[in-house]
Amino acid sequence: VITFFECVEPFLLVLQGVLLSAAMVYVTFRPARILWFVKGICAVYVMGFLTGGVLGWLQQCMPPIPFYCFLALAGGASLCGVRILRSLQERSQRTLRVRLQHDGPVIETEAIVDSGNLLTMPESRETVSVISASVMKQALSECQSGQLQQIFEMLAEDSRRSAVLQKWSAQEELLASGWRVIFYKSIGCESGALPVLFVRRIILETEKGEILRTDVPVAVSRQDVCAGKRVQMIVSPKILE
Repeated sequence: VITFFECVEPFLLVLQGVLLSAAMVYVTFRPARILWFVKGICAVYVMGFLTGGVLGWLQQCMPPIPFYCFLALAGGASLCGVRILRSLQERSQRTLRVRLQHDGPVIETEAIVDSGNLLTMPESRETVSVISASVMKQALSECQSGQLQQIFEMLAEDSRRSAVLQKWSAQEELLASGWRVIFYKSIGCESGALPVLFVRRIILETEKGEILRTDVPVAVSRQDVCAGKRVQMIVSPKILE
C-alpha cells in the first residue's frame, strides 16, 4: 500500500494543482462559458510558469532574496494575469445598436458582441443570436407573441432534450409559423432549451456603417439577457463578417 501511494503521489499532486486552479478561476471570474473557463486556467498556468522562471533566474543571478520579496513578485504576477484576462474579455465584448423587424413594428435595442456566444442551428450551423423576450415580443404579431408564451410554458414543464423533442414533433402550428428550438449548455447556470425564430430583417450599426442581415436565427430568452441594463441582445462576431 505504501509503495502504491508513493507511485501515485506525483499524479495526486498534479490533480490537486489542476483542481485548485479551476477553483481559483471559477471564483475569480465566474465564467459563463466553457471557452472562458479554459482560457482562465491557461492564463493561470502561463503566469505561474513565467513567475517560476523569473524567480529561478533571480535566485541564480542575485544575492538571496527575502521571502516577502518572493511573495510580492508572485502577487504581482497574479494581478497581471487577472488584468490580462479581463482585458481580453473586454476586447471580445463591445456593444452596438440593432434594429429588428419581423411581423410587427421596427424595434431598436442595444446588443453586445460576444465571442463566447457559440450557439448554432443544428442543421445549418448558422450562428444564433439571443434576445430578451420583453424586447422580442415588440417585434412580433399578437399571434406570434401568444405562440412564444406557449413555447415557454412547454419548456417550463420539462426542459430535458428527449421530452422537448417529443412534444415539439407534435407542434405542427408552431413549426409552420417558423418556430424552432435549440439546446444549450453552460457553466454557472442551468442548461436547457430556447425557442428560435428566423427574424426577417436585422440592421446592425457598426463603426464602418450599417450591416443588413435577413432571415437571422434569433433565440428568445425568457429572462432579460442583461438584467437592469440597456443591453438586451447577444450577437456573435460572425454575424458582422
